[in-house]
Amino acid sequence: MGKVVTYLPDHEPALGPSAFPSLPREWTSGGVLAEDADLLIHDSQYTSQQYPSHVGWGHSSFAHVLEFASLVETKHLVPFHHDPGHSDVDLDRLLVEAIDAYGPAYRVTPGQEGMTFRIE
Repeated sequence: MGKVVTYLPDHEPALGPSAFPSLPREWTSGGVLAEDADLLIHDSQYTSQQYPSHVGWGHSSFAHVLEFASLVETKHLVPFHHDPGHSDVDLDRLLVEAIDAYGPAYRVTPGQEGMTFRIE
């Protein structure tokens, strides 16, 4: 059976609903495209505190990306496209905090330049 890789840069699935995720996968931006992805590579520009002042800019928060990945039932999430104001230390901390708070049931690998993945 084929494998599914979904790449969603500049994606903001929480833009429409007031309480994300309040809509089913079929009605959430990118939901059908990323459904059951073996590998989901997704924009994760902001913290939850930064996101409200950037709504509509086309980028997601770490928390929204984790929610979206659960909604679409991905197997492996690679968050990337980070805020250039965040240092590598900031990104490591922010991702660990988001994972600890959310407790995803799928694998999460922070995106880094030059990464390759084997999808089995």
